[in-house]
This record gives sequence, structure tokens and C-alpha cells, in this order.
Amino acid sequence: MGRKLPQLAKQPLQSHWLQDLPTSDLPPPPPVQREFDVIIVGGGISGFSTALHLSRLQRVTKNRLNIAVLEARDVAGGATGRNGGLLRPGVEAPFAELCSKHGRAEALRLFHFERQNAAAILQFLTERGAEERVGLHRFKVGGVKGLSPSDDPARLRREAEEWEREGCNTETFFISEARVGDITGHKSGPAVAHGAAVFPEYRINAAQLTLEIALAAASEGNVSFFKNCLVDTVHRSQEGGRVFFRLTTSLGEFFSASVVYATNAWTSALLPHVSITPVRNQVICTAPSTNTFWKEGEFAMILNGGGEYMSGRGDGRIVLGGLRSLAPEMDVGCDRDDAVNEQVSKALHEYLPLQFNGFESIDFSVEREWSGVMGWTRDKSPLVGSLAGLGVCIDKEFICAGFCGHGMTRCFLSGCAVAAMVLGLPMLDNFPRSFLPTLGRVAAVSNEFDFKVDIAAESLDSASTKGRKEELAPTLSQPASSQAFHTLPFFLAVILICWWLFFSIEPFLEIGLAGSLAIR
Repeated sequence: MGRKLPQLAKQPLQSHWLQDLPTSDLPPPPPVQREFDVIIVGGGISGFSTALHLSRLQRVTKNRLNIAVLEARDVAGGATGRNGGLLRPGVEAPFAELCSKHGRAEALRLFHFERQNAAAILQFLTERGAEERVGLHRFKVGGVKGLSPSDDPARLRREAEEWEREGCNTETFFISEARVGDITGHKSGPAVAHGAAVFPEYRINAAQLTLEIALAAASEGNVSFFKNCLVDTVHRSQEGGRVFFRLTTSLGEFFSASVVYATNAWTSALLPHVSITPVRNQVICTAPSTNTFWKEGEFAMILNGGGEYMSGRGDGRIVLGGLRSLAPEMDVGCDRDDAVNEQVSKALHEYLPLQFNGFESIDFSVEREWSGVMGWTRDKSPLVGSLAGLGVCIDKEFICAGFCGHGMTRCFLSGCAVAAMVLGLPMLDNFPRSFLPTLGRVAAVSNEFDFKVDIAAESLDSASTKGRKEELAPTLSQPASSQAFHTLPFFLAVILICWWLFFSIEPFLEIGLAGSLAIR
């Protein structure tokens, strides 16, 4: 079974962040110009970050470029404008694991890149005096990550200390289950059975941030933005040593000497050979609440291994996302941000009063609900760099996509890295080399079934699937057939493991195991 290529929904649900976003502040594009030095496909945080850094870095080369950003919707119309509104720098993997996979130097680059990216965003906003416009605020309590029975606090402390010995301050401390309840109002339960880890975290309106980046890029005088411009096909030509591209779009044809794909979940619609899979997530925003724990909005929470995430917004509103473990196949491969899964929706609506104290005697309602589509790579790292020689791609094609739901602390400086590559400048010292596209990393998944099982199996490592279903089952009133269907990823994972074991002990079978199973 081959992969289904993603399709862009024509009428996506509107998120809390996109309502009243003043995109009309951007200057209109030139009415007749269709030839540019660089065309960036995608008007989210990656696309506009690339445009901004291109327009600034070109001063080094003293070669002024005409740059266009083509966006099928409007500013931040994709995943950027549909997230949970959080900025949390940090790598999830332990130092030893990253060293084993990438080497010590790369492990340190990955750690510092996250923090440098966050610092660069803060500096950019400070220079523009835009902190208030984008709702930037560092939580006084911080981000609170619940530790379930499967989490070992002692091991997590050792891992934090290991980073510290390498000069990497994670700024993490640990609190008890009782203290979690005192701070957040979370009721006792498996999600916080071992207390919580607490770390620095910010709330931010990513759509407004992207608009600020777009405005800064436009102020350079050489960046044009074309909205409602859906790119259908990219045609490649090489004549006399000269490379150029012809893009057919809903606004006609565009021509360029270089192309940057900042298309995240929709990348494979233009580049079918590039393995980025859409994964849908759902989010709600409540009406302002008088709950004493949430009223000031000074903390964010992550529970069940990231299966649920929520934050106070400072005005009594709470933004809650996740619970896709309740969707068939965890919504892997789903590109529908014009709809929601009803089971997930019901669970999100019931979640806060069920899990937190303080809602018993107050009015509680959901103000807005939406979905967003993340772009997921097989190794959970983004693809950032040149695509030359990979599949059908030629020289002067670049990518900045596949951020796996963790783009807020990577996209801004990833755009800077791609801009440097487009201009032929040396690679940035702080840029993680593991982000670079390689043939093995971009190769399309030969069977979408394998990829879905891979993500589902990883998610089952946390309590977000089995534990959350058992806990929420009384309120969901799921039919038995639906419950059985939702456990399908578990059985698929078991089948996949058995399949791998069978072939590993049959080395003489002429079966290309790597081609059918090796998806990491």
C-alpha cells in the first residue's frame, strides 16, 4: 500500500490565534512581477524566517535578491497558526543517547541550538518592541511535566545532571505529586504519580510572531508576499549551466533561480519522494475561567508523555491540546485541518473538569476548537538544507520542514541556516548537522502502514494511550467496537515486532527487510 499524498483543505477551522490577525498590515505584492531570485513556498514561521534572514544575510554577499513567499492560505495558515501557543526550548533525549546516535559534538549542538533559537526570538521581539503584541510571557511557575508510574525520577535527575556536567544547564527541578496539586490543582492520579519535572517555558502567539517576522522581512524592501497562492507543480530546468524553476500556481506561473520548501506537512504534495508525513492534532481554547489555579495563567502542563498539553493564557483562558491517542491510528497520515475527530473532541471538552480541581462550582465552556497538521519525519528531526541530488531535486532546491510538532524552538534559526546555504555562505557553527537532508533521511516510506505503526508504537511507551483511555472511558461512553478499534495500533506494533524477529532469525531468506521495515 503506497503513501497517500496530502491535500490542502480549502476551508480549515479557524484557530484562536488566527482570528483577527491583522495580515492586511503587510504591503501588497507587485501586481505584475513573477520572476524572482528566490521563491519560498510556505508562509509559516519557517518560510518567513528564511525570507527575513535571506534579506539580512545578503548584505554580506552584497548581492541584492528579489524574494517571494508564496502561501496557499494567509500568514501562518498551516501548523504555525494552529499550535498550543508554547515556546519550550529543550531536547527530550538523554545526553548519552544523543551521543550514541550523533556523537558528543552534535549532542551539544542540538542542546544549544534550542536555547539559541529561543534567545534569538526574544531578541528579535525586543528589538521590535513586539513582546506584548505576540503575548510573550515567561511562566512564573514554568512548564510542569507530569511523571507517570513509567517515569523514573531518579533516572531523570541523573540525566539532568549529565547535561549539567557538559555545561548544559537544563534549569530543571523536581516536585512531588502533592506539590503538583498545590500549584496546578491537578487531582491525584497516574499522570502525576511520581510528581513532576519543572523547567522554563513561555507562552506566545505563534501566528502573531510570524506576522512580526513577515513585517520585518517586508520592511527590507525586497520581499514580496503572495497569499492564496497554491503551488501545484515545480518544473526544473538546466540550460547552459544555468538552473531555473517554473512554478505553476493558482495565481499563474512564477519563475525563480532558487526554491525553498517551507511546506512542513504538505511537502510530499510537491516532493513525493520526501518522507514527511502529516499528523493531525486537536486543540481547544476555553472561555475566560475564574478557576483560582488557572486564572493568572502562570504555568503550562505536559502530561502522559506529551499526550496532553495545556497552558494558562493570562486572561483566564486555557488552551488544551492532544489526546490524539483516541483517534484511529493516532491521526497519523491525516491532513484534515477542516475537521475534528469527535472522540478526541469530546475528551478535550471533558478533560479539564475531570482532571483539575476548582471547576466544580463555576461556569466552564469551550470558546473555540480547531485542528492542525504537523509534519513528521521518520527520525523525528527536521529536514533543513539542500535537496540537490536527492530524488528529482537539482541544485538550488532547499527545504526547511518536518518539525514534528517542535518547531517553535527550531524554525527561526533553521530559516537562518537555510538562508546561509542559499547564499553560498559557510554553514553556521551552531546548526545541527543531523538536520541536513540525506538520501536515507528523505527517502519516501515505501509503506505507510510501517510508518503509522512506528509512531503508534512510540506513543504506547507513555501512558497517553492505554492509561488515558481507561481513565476517560466512563465519560466517553465509547462503543465496544470503537474501543477495540482504538487499540489497533498496539496490535499492529506487536505484529511488526514479531515480523522483525522472524526475519532476524532467517538470514537466508531472500527478503529485503531493510526496504520494508527499516523506517528510522
